[in-house]
Amino acid sequence: MPEAATRRGRVAEAVTKKGRRIRLALFLLSLAVFVVTFLLGSTASLSTREAEVIVKEFTDVFGMNPSATLILTNNLILYLLSFIPALGLAFMAFAFYNSGLVLSALSIVAGAPSQALILAFMTLTLPWTWMELIAYSLASSEGIMAILALIGRTLRNEAKILLTILGVSVTLLIVGAVVEELAINIAMAS
Repeated sequence: MPEAATRRGRVAEAVTKKGRRIRLALFLLSLAVFVVTFLLGSTASLSTREAEVIVKEFTDVFGMNPSATLILTNNLILYLLSFIPALGLAFMAFAFYNSGLVLSALSIVAGAPSQALILAFMTLTLPWTWMELIAYSLASSEGIMAILALIGRTLRNEAKILLTILGVSVTLLIVGAVVEELAINIAMAS
């Protein structure tokens, strides 16, 4: 009997290690897809009229000085959508492309269309950008891991991991929204 328990322990450990590798690979894939689509969006060619429309729509939703509550609400909606297995990854790639598109539009309206990619890279140096990227990547990879857990009948173990990921990700989004609001307020005061 102890031999069977030892064998089950080794099998469980092997499954856990494999799960960690898959989770890490999915996380890194999500992160790469989001960064690349963001950069692609920032290089999109737009007419001046298209750029003006995009900027107006953006400012109609977020204004010139969005609150942490508005930022967090928007981010939480996107975050929850990113959990949808496979579709969440595609949806978030589209959302990041559109975020890059807004930067392209802003640079065109500002009369500096060649600066859009530089603006995108600058955005990638901001701490809240990475807080959001990490949270969304965790969620999109966890959506796929949940399906794998359902297939492999390890949903109970995955539920524990999901709760941890929820806690970490929501904390990242809250802190990111507060820091972003503070940075915007400081920039507007200057």
